[in-house]
Amino acid sequence: MLIRLMLLITILCLLPVCLYAGSVTLAGGANENAATSTMVVHVSEQYLLTVPATIGFQVADTRIDASSTPVSIELKGMVLSRATQQMKLYLKAATDSFITPAPGAPTWLATDIHWSAGEWQHGAGKVGTLSAAAFTEVVSSDAGARSLSTNDFEFTLNANPRVIHAGDHSLQVIWKVESMIP
Repeated sequence: MLIRLMLLITILCLLPVCLYAGSVTLAGGANENAATSTMVVHVSEQYLLTVPATIGFQVADTRIDASSTPVSIELKGMVLSRATQQMKLYLKAATDSFITPAPGAPTWLATDIHWSAGEWQHGAGKVGTLSAAAFTEVVSSDAGARSLSTNDFEFTLNANPRVIHAGDHSLQVIWKVESMIP
């Protein structure tokens, strides 16, 4: 039985770069005076988040926990207001339970998904359990990091012997990114 965790992906925060130019009034005859202007470029906080579109669980026996296939997660191009700022990545289920291939049949709850801290480049992972009620922190970057990534992050699906229908059970999740001042 293949269980798919479908993702609703919130992935990009690139606010426009604004160019400001002041105005200068110049009095005098032709070729007598010169004027200067100051150009100011305002750069907004920004990042690019890449997460998998589908996270799969191969469930051979509903009586034992199943691990997802390892996934890659990357937060790059991070430009923050302060050198000491951190980026935090959160995850939330869109609904309380999976959608089952047989309406009304037993299936898994969002809270049946959990994860360990994992190994991250430029950050520290957090142990967590998925919830539809609130966002759960997955990882926080090192202060001042320009990127954050992992190539082998795994989710665990709890055993549920009540599940008796084969097929794809699916659940959408929402990723959220925040910048924080420690």
